[in-house]
Amino acid sequence: EWFNLGIHLAGLSILGTVMNRIDVLILGAMAPGSQVGPYYIAVQIAALSAYGLNAVNSILAPVIARQFAAGLTSDLSRTVRRAAWLTFGATAIVALGTVVAGRWFLPVMGPGFESAYAPLVVIVIGQCFNAAAGPVGYLITMTRYERTALAISVTGGALNILLCLLLIPAWGMMGAAVATSAANVVWNMISLLFVL
Repeated sequence: EWFNLGIHLAGLSILGTVMNRIDVLILGAMAPGSQVGPYYIAVQIAALSAYGLNAVNSILAPVIARQFAAGLTSDLSRTVRRAAWLTFGATAIVALGTVVAGRWFLPVMGPGFESAYAPLVVIVIGQCFNAAAGPVGYLITMTRYERTALAISVTGGALNILLCLLLIPAWGMMGAAVATSAANVVWNMISLLFVL
């Protein structure tokens, strides 16, 4: 059982890494090279706003597993709600700083990098929604629904790829940002619906 859980967690981790880079890869294949560098920097800056969620998730995973195994459903529900508020609050604060700093930081990187500011804002909004949903991925995985978690992640990844292929030719960097943020929102909505 633990081996299967480990395999599914590894699959989710790999899929998460692919999802975090697929927009950059498709943008590189479909858009002018001058857009890839600025967009990649925008993605890296926006990733700062996800550190709160990642930190809370890594601490929360064993707590979820322990409370679920003990049958403490009311405690588990309370823990997840508190974690969602904590991660959203932390993410919102960092996101605001990221959006403000991005306007100053991107032009410093070189000519044309300021064009990635609007995509940066879109990605940060997606990160805020991700944080507001709380640790749903870990909740699904650590409560013995790891196959469901993997299926939802695969769906989100496929949607991200599809939207990138549809939106990047017309919108370039903004298409990549909208595709990735929309896929994140859909992934979280499906996860929330499953949890509720």
